[in-house]
Amino acid sequence: MTTDIWETDDPGQRPPTKETPEGQYPQQKVFRTAGDFVFAWSDEKGKESFKLFSPSGSYVEMQPDGSMISVVVGESRVYNKSGGTVTTDDNMSSHTYGHQQSTVAGGIHIEVQGDAGITVGGKTALVALGDLGMSVNGNMYLGTKGNISMNAMGKMDIQVQGDISMNTKANMTMMAQQSMSQGTGEKHSIQASEIAMQHKGDGTPGYEAPATA
Repeated sequence: MTTDIWETDDPGQRPPTKETPEGQYPQQKVFRTAGDFVFAWSDEKGKESFKLFSPSGSYVEMQPDGSMISVVVGESRVYNKSGGTVTTDDNMSSHTYGHQQSTVAGGIHIEVQGDAGITVGGKTALVALGDLGMSVNGNMYLGTKGNISMNAMGKMDIQVQGDISMNTKANMTMMAQQSMSQGTGEKHSIQASEIAMQHKGDGTPGYEAPATA
């Protein structure tokens, strides 16, 4: 057993000795290996703790309240050959200051019983190689400060059981390169300052109407 102080600029990473104010020897014990690994533990009442220091600066600390601190100076790896479970009874935060990638070879299920919010500071890309379904039991809002583009290589069906309203402050264009049909089970009204229908073949107007028809 030794009471040598582990040399570091951070007092919080210095193993306790009988010279430190954390406690008095022999309640505080320190053991240093030939490879400069340091084991430090305290039996002082109310300050019971265990610390393991590596020469590189990584350390593990168990505090009296049951908290556990792990600081890794290099790379950290965890491998579970079998299954694994992580359970947190209280709040949990995760911060990654670099790039983060997650790969799931099988399926994935994410369930949030409360509210959920996702904020992306840059671009976002969602790619589904198969089908994509989206279901909302309440209201849904889609808003953008830029343009919206929708492109379907196949058919597009829109079914609304209630009313539908389309309003634009600029021009509106609807064009079908093949046939186009409009039908209503009740009244159909069109209001405009000028209405013109033109046949694409010879370019002559096919129909002109007054302001209200």
